Amino acid sequence: DYRITRGDRVAVRIWGAMSADVVETVDTQGNIFLPEVGPVAVAGVRASDLNAHVTAKVRDVFVDNVAVYATLVDFRRIGVFVTGFVLAPGRYSGSANDSAIDFLHRAGGVDPARGSYRAIQLLRGGRRIAWLDLYDFLLRGRLPNVQFQEGDTILVDPQRAMVTAEGEVRNNYRFEFGPKGLQGSDLIAFARPLPGATHALITGIRASEPFSEYEILSAFARTPLADLDRVTFQADAVAEQVTVQIVGSFLGPSVYVADRGTTLKQLLDYVRIDPSLADPTAVHLRRRRVALQQKQSLDEALDRLERNVLTAVAETRGEADIRRTEADLVSRYVERARTVLPQGVVVVARQDGSIVDLRLEEGDEVVIPQQSQTIGIGGEVTVPQTVVFDPSLRVRDYIERAGGLTQRGDADKTIVRRTNGQILIGDDVKVQSGDELIVPPEIEFKVLQNASDFFAIILSIAVAANVFI
Repeated sequence: DYRITRGDRVAVRIWGAMSADVVETVDTQGNIFLPEVGPVAVAGVRASDLNAHVTAKVRDVFVDNVAVYATLVDFRRIGVFVTGFVLAPGRYSGSANDSAIDFLHRAGGVDPARGSYRAIQLLRGGRRIAWLDLYDFLLRGRLPNVQFQEGDTILVDPQRAMVTAEGEVRNNYRFEFGPKGLQGSDLIAFARPLPGATHALITGIRASEPFSEYEILSAFARTPLADLDRVTFQADAVAEQVTVQIVGSFLGPSVYVADRGTTLKQLLDYVRIDPSLADPTAVHLRRRRVALQQKQSLDEALDRLERNVLTAVAETRGEADIRRTEADLVSRYVERARTVLPQGVVVVARQDGSIVDLRLEEGDEVVIPQQSQTIGIGGEVTVPQTVVFDPSLRVRDYIERAGGLTQRGDADKTIVRRTNGQILIGDDVKVQSGDELIVPPEIEFKVLQNASDFFAIILSIAVAANVFI
């Protein structure tokens, strides 16, 4: 569709009754000169029509036995001014066939803080010949069909009103108003909310006063928006079902979709187990919400321990050296402990072996442990190992089976972890089949409060994450 203009170069080859092979520049009158034919006006002719146009002119002179091939060889370089709210205003060289996008790119693009993407004027001789809305190009690939001429101007207008979209959307950006304003339906088309989005929270200013509105998307689509509004798309629908995963020793599917309000016992009625392998009395849950609470509690305890150690006052130089060493050790421990990810274990077993009929939540994991006839012994023992359960043995007897305590072991605070997720402390706990015994180190701190805080954190990690640091 390019239309030939002055300064373009055209190649013409003629053979038959006469022959010629020339490359001519279109002169100021819009003509090229062909031998034995004379001037041929080509300015304004479309490039795709050039061959037929020149052939017709040649055959006005040579009626028979002549063939013509004409093509556009090169474009004339022109200068176009790019000004307004662009990053580098100025005059830029290009061809008449270049698009407005090409010239805007050479000028550094639209200034994102001040320039408009939706109001760009194409001027010729001080008169507007076209509007450019880059949203049409970004979303639909449309550009105005303009062939630039020497001295044309691209003028980027000031930025129009803007609205920010965030939250449950694919396109988390600021969007500019068009000439007819911006409604909720326009922003929905631009931001593309995720399938789960159900509501929109609008915050902004109306009549110089703070404004907020919370609407379902169908109502939001009809809502007019204002400059500097912020729209947060949210998934606010209440799910009628919850998804629960089964972990451990069971038969059948591992994922169940249940009605909201379903309890643990109701779900277990649908879970098949092998009574000779599974231990239904040790069933427990892993819950996301509890895991987040445990993580928050652990972080607060670590902050408190670190603060107490780092701010402790020393009365002598020797004591200061001890505290500095303690602070360095605690800091390294705290850094490692912060990487622990709690499991959110919820103990649902009563002392009599029955199970609490707890209401299930989205994402719960129901753990059905396998029956075990062994006892795991770890921590500060000489030879950590797993031994066969003997109901006649006590905690200290099992520790002796593992070679006894190390120099740092503290049997009085032995951690006993049951298969149902329960944690017990002490050497007088009655050991049950499947238990895991963890002997912690004896904490020797100069300040007793720090030692107790340290042990509390060790216990918190053991309870929350089933790990021993």
